[in-house]
Amino acid sequence: MKDVTLYIPSTDRAEMQHTYRRLPKPWRKHTVIVVPRGEGDAYREHVKVAEVAECPERGIGKTRQWIIDNNESKYIMMLDDDMYFYTREVKGAIKLRTCEFTDVDRLLLYLLRCMQKDGYVHGGVGKRTEASFYLCSHREVARINNFHFMQGRKIARMKNDGIRFDILPLMEDFHFTLSLFERGIPNLLTLDYVWNQPGSNTKGGCSNYRTLELQAKASRMLHKRHPDVVKVVEKQIISVTDWDGMKVRTDVIIQWRQAYSGETRPHWIVERASVRK
Repeated sequence: MKDVTLYIPSTDRAEMQHTYRRLPKPWRKHTVIVVPRGEGDAYREHVKVAEVAECPERGIGKTRQWIIDNNESKYIMMLDDDMYFYTREVKGAIKLRTCEFTDVDRLLLYLLRCMQKDGYVHGGVGKRTEASFYLCSHREVARINNFHFMQGRKIARMKNDGIRFDILPLMEDFHFTLSLFERGIPNLLTLDYVWNQPGSNTKGGCSNYRTLELQAKASRMLHKRHPDVVKVVEKQIISVTDWDGMKVRTDVIIQWRQAYSGETRPHWIVERASVRK
C-alpha cells in the first residue's frame, strides 16, 4: 500500500458512506473523503478512521481535479461514495457474488500492481452489467466512470494538455478518458471485480445540481471537443431507479476505440473472443 491514497468525493451523504464501509480496515487509513466546505464536521462524526478534507470547489468534475491538483501520492484511486462490490464466483463465469473484505483487498492490490508493475497511467473497475457481457478478466481502451485508478503525479502534469476533469460540468470522466486515448494512452478496465450502485440521481452527490438542461449542455460540450467520436442523441429513460422524474434526456453515443491513436493492443483479440454471445 506504499504511496497510494484512496479518495471518495461525497456531498450531503455523511450517514451513507457505503463505499467507505466496504473497504478493509487497513485501506481506510489510506482513504480521504473529500466534501464541500462546511460539510466536514458532519462527515467526521460518522467516519472515524479516514481523513476528511474540505474542497473549495463544487461539482464532481471540479472536485476530481482539485483532488489531483492537491494530491501528494504517486498512485491514487478515486471511488464514488455509494458503491457495492462483486466478483465472479468462478473465473470466466457470469454469476457473481458479493465481495467480502478479502476480495476488496485483492482488488485494490491488483489495481495498485497495474500501476506499479504494468505501468498503466489510468484504469478502473467495470460496472456489474459489463461482467455478464464481457466474460474476460479485463478490457483495454474502455469506457471508465465512477471508479478510477491513476498515476496521480503523471496525470497532474497533463492538465495543461487538456487532460483534466473540470472542463465539463457533467460527463467529465468521458472527456478525461477520450483525451488520454487521443494522445495514445490506453487504460485498463477490470471485469473480474465490478461495482454497482443503488441508482442514479439519488439523494446527495450529483443529484444536488444535475438537471436536464445541464445534461444537454454537457453533451454538446463533449461533442464539440471530440466531434469525430461523440454523437449527441435523445434517450428514453427506462429504469425507474435512474434520473427520477426524467422521461427523456439528451445524452451521447461514444466510439471509444476510434478515439484511440495508439497501436492495436494484443489483449483486444483475447477480449473479443470472450464476449458473451
